[in-house]
Amino acid sequence: EEVRSVVDLGSTLTLCNWAAASAMGLSREDPRVRQTDDVVAGASGDPVRVSETTLALELGCGAQRQITISIADLPVFSAIGLTGPAAVLGLDALAPRAEEEIGSRVILATRDRRVWVETSES
Repeated sequence: EEVRSVVDLGSTLTLCNWAAASAMGLSREDPRVRQTDDVVAGASGDPVRVSETTLALELGCGAQRQITISIADLPVFSAIGLTGPAAVLGLDALAPRAEEEIGSRVILATRDRRVWVETSES
């Protein structure tokens, strides 16, 4: 199942809702999902507790990056018109890392609704 995502260059973390986690084969009881004491602010400013898991994110250049993704049903998804499986891609998924070449350039093709993360060698 497709997971619609929003690129948020102001967010330091990547998160998805439980519908997206389910579409990726995860459940709240899955041993790959860690319950945390971490919270993020919901739309009203109230704290929402998040779970997390580590996933391999495939980048446009064919490389993969391991990222920790937070999972929570935040009101922001419905507020921006994302119903069903949804995610926010933050800088942890997109920005270059000092220890690797991957992520040197991010290309947003808004008309095609695509995001590419390329190496400096691409």
